[in-house]
Amino acid sequence: GSMSGPGPKSVGCAKCCAVFSMSGVVFCLMIGAILQSQPLFVLGVDDPSKASKSCYGAAGIYVGCIFLSLGVLLYDKITPEAEYKTPLAHYDNLPPGLGERETRLPLRANRQAIELSP
Repeated sequence: GSMSGPGPKSVGCAKCCAVFSMSGVVFCLMIGAILQSQPLFVLGVDDPSKASKSCYGAAGIYVGCIFLSLGVLLYDKITPEAEYKTPLAHYDNLPPGLGERETRLPLRANRQAIELSP
């Protein structure tokens, strides 16, 4: 198939990635600042200056992930839904009768399906 833009499922992933990346930025910046100002509070670090630079670099990578996620969310906002493939298109290839079973199940009063014996 041809390469197309992100689909509807990408939106939830992008939101999740943006939130976790924001927390990653905050965490990396805090650890970098601690390593720069009070390196004795972080045990097991031989070169605090190098470690703080690494934390700031990691924060930059997280910022890149945030922008990527925001790009996916923006793309979703400006792209009409008609350009997406039908979300249920993959159900067309099911074996005969598999997709029809759910529509034939009787429902209880609370709308839960009553299982039929085969």
